[in-house]
Amino acid sequence: MISKTSNIDTTSYTAQQDSASTFLHLPCSVRRQIYIEAGLLVNEDIIVHRRPGRAWRLRDKSDDGYRFVYSILQTCRAIHDELRDLLFSRNRLIVDHHDVKWGLNYLRRLPPRACAQLQSLHVHLYLEAPRKPAWYKDDSTFRRSCPLEGDYIDAWKVTADHVLAHTDGQTLKLHLVCDTGDSEATTAVLQPLMDYPGSLRDCQIRLIREERAVSVA
Repeated sequence: MISKTSNIDTTSYTAQQDSASTFLHLPCSVRRQIYIEAGLLVNEDIIVHRRPGRAWRLRDKSDDGYRFVYSILQTCRAIHDELRDLLFSRNRLIVDHHDVKWGLNYLRRLPPRACAQLQSLHVHLYLEAPRKPAWYKDDSTFRRSCPLEGDYIDAWKVTADHVLAHTDGQTLKLHLVCDTGDSEATTAVLQPLMDYPGSLRDCQIRLIREERAVSVA
């Protein structure tokens, strides 16, 4: 529920009240203020993942943390698209390594308008498992890294080309994690960024786990 004391400026649409019959008749700036007052997510980590009926979740938040947003996204296509664009421009979108292929496919299906709204995109393409400590004796329960497969690289390259083709590089912050070190896989992963004709507002890339970098040094 929106507080009665919300500081929403009504002067810009007072003259239109007689003809405004639906929420979508309100000016965009007023609708955005209403979304925020009603509980729009701002400055949150939104993790793209595969889950029945939901394309993303919040980091360190319960389902109640985004119930309002999820519900209003189902209202109609116009509100869905408007709210999605607003979410992308006010939050960090994360493609987690646990479901990276599905996450990349989600990005690849975004329309150009949605890509243009992206402000902060984190892609965890490949995370190397930590090295087994010398004192750790149970090999059966220790997770080992597998090589980054070619189909994941191909999916990343197509997705990166799509997003970069429709984004405003001066507003996008891109964070890429791909612990493949000095390898042919790294060269292939970085190719879309090398081919990008513009420049990004910020681009941070991790190619090696910090603990391994320290051990090598």
